[in-house]
Amino acid sequence: MINESRLYLPVERHLKNEFLVQGEVSIGSKIVDIFAVAKDGQECLAVELKVADWKRALKQAATYQVFANRSYVALHRSRILPALKHRELFEHLGVGLMSVRRDVTIEIEAFQSSFVNQQVAERMRQRFLATNM
Repeated sequence: MINESRLYLPVERHLKNEFLVQGEVSIGSKIVDIFAVAKDGQECLAVELKVADWKRALKQAATYQVFANRSYVALHRSRILPALKHRELFEHLGVGLMSVRRDVTIEIEAFQSSFVNQQVAERMRQRFLATNM
């Protein structure tokens, strides 16, 4: 059986050239599976890892747009088709979709969030950089 923790390393490898990556980051009452800050400090990404429950993941990822410039759902490749059938919902919400196995394929690009609270995002960016530099 596949668990969410097996999705972490491929996503981390995919992001690490451009981003500083950390798992299980507490942000208010939320715990984000992956939070990443661009190495130039200009952008924050949030990723919700799920083996199969794309609807729940999409809800969670959409809420992350308050503090992340872009937000993604990462699903195991064997369970990606049901989510892809709802591409328009992901696009409407601006949430991206990653397909994960040993590597990562971006199935749907995330849009720049129009919901970002810049003060919260900046606090998160500064906190993250202080602990990861």
